[in-house]
Amino acid sequence: MADGREVLDRALAAIAAPDTLSSPLGDLRFFDGVPLPESIETIYDLLDLTRAIEVYLNTIPGASLVAMRSGFRSVGVDGNVLGYTDPRANSGSFLLTPNTETTYGSMFFDLRDGPVVVENPPNSLCVVDDFWFRYLTDLGIAGPDRGAGGKYVFLPPGYEGEEPEGYFAFRSPTYTNWLVVRALGGVPDIVKTRVYPLAQANDPPATTYLNMAELTQNTVHSNDYSFYEEINTLVQEEPADALDEERAGQCAAIGIVHGQPFEPDDRMRRILSRAAPLAAAIARALIYKPRDPEAYYYSDSNWLSAFVGGSYEFLRNHARLLDARTQFHYFATVVTPAMAHAQVGAGSAYAYTAMDSAGAWLDGGRTYRLTLPSGIPAKSFWSIDLYDTQTRSLLETDNPYPALSSLSRTVRSNDDGTVDLWFGPTAPDGQETNWVQTVPGKSWFIMLRLYGPLEAWFDKTWRPGELEPTD
Repeated sequence: MADGREVLDRALAAIAAPDTLSSPLGDLRFFDGVPLPESIETIYDLLDLTRAIEVYLNTIPGASLVAMRSGFRSVGVDGNVLGYTDPRANSGSFLLTPNTETTYGSMFFDLRDGPVVVENPPNSLCVVDDFWFRYLTDLGIAGPDRGAGGKYVFLPPGYEGEEPEGYFAFRSPTYTNWLVVRALGGVPDIVKTRVYPLAQANDPPATTYLNMAELTQNTVHSNDYSFYEEINTLVQEEPADALDEERAGQCAAIGIVHGQPFEPDDRMRRILSRAAPLAAAIARALIYKPRDPEAYYYSDSNWLSAFVGGSYEFLRNHARLLDARTQFHYFATVVTPAMAHAQVGAGSAYAYTAMDSAGAWLDGGRTYRLTLPSGIPAKSFWSIDLYDTQTRSLLETDNPYPALSSLSRTVRSNDDGTVDLWFGPTAPDGQETNWVQTVPGKSWFIMLRLYGPLEAWFDKTWRPGELEPTD
């Protein structure tokens, strides 16, 4: 049996600091556990770099909406203006993974002057997320009006009045909120959406509608120092308690504090300028090659899920899935339970990949074939869209709609019901209607969407093939 001194000696080996400790910023030196003066600055540089990386990864949702609002404002979608994409989104702007098959309407509304009313059209699929990109409610088919159309009122932070009668009422923790509108009747129904202050409900001002499909804009947040300026914009605009204490504390640790100017000195600017690209590198690994096994639809496949864990709040076993939250928000938008947990015959299911069957990154200079087995499990329709791995936006090619869809009615099936889709710089002979152009020298990724997914998708008796290089 070891005597007391031996026990303490073993314990000391586990709790003591070495005289020299290596770190990504250089060696750290100690005198009997006390950092030497020349190492103190390096230690705090390391702490601030770590905190800055964490701030980036944990506040991507908010930065995404700050950038989107900025992009919208640049083309005139501001105030009481609802933008829409007619006939559909195209590759002429930077927008995170839009689809090219449906028309969307979108706007930001502000609660600083009091409650705001949203009237959604019948047979619509609408969502409101707050400015930190947290789900508030569905409106329409998945909302309390059940597709009949309804009147919703959104109440600002700290609202103390009675909830007005005759509305579906929701309290928002943020003043700014994002509304997304999709209507089964297309643009004619989207422009029936009305947004106005509750105070003017007796004589509401008209909502203005703007087709922004051909208006060039950037709605993607930064990957450099200016990312932290985007987050500071949000922190300053919204109540201090709109963000949970943990993330607010991380922001405060690097100088982003509600009600205080964000004025980093030269040292901190250098650290933030270093942290953002490093954090973006982590985010890119998380979306293109996640390490959580639940991100993969099949154990022997590269097809990925955008909502790991099936939770719109990114929760599993009472724990926040931090990597899953970063994975989703770095390349996608719209948070709603309807997206995170599709049901048989309703909603939509998504799968994406940036790899071929051998695990190599997709190369715009090569040609690939993707086979969809017969009986594609989509009650409404299916689509394939191609995206740029840098911008996570639609791939810019000679065709502004880099996609294939069953809606086009031009995609040909094989005699056995399977569908071969082709991707490459030029179309294989005779495959023009089943081909999407890619760009030599650029990588890309693909997203499969199933609208009204059927049981065969959920029980995995149907699964898409892998992308096979054919050159």
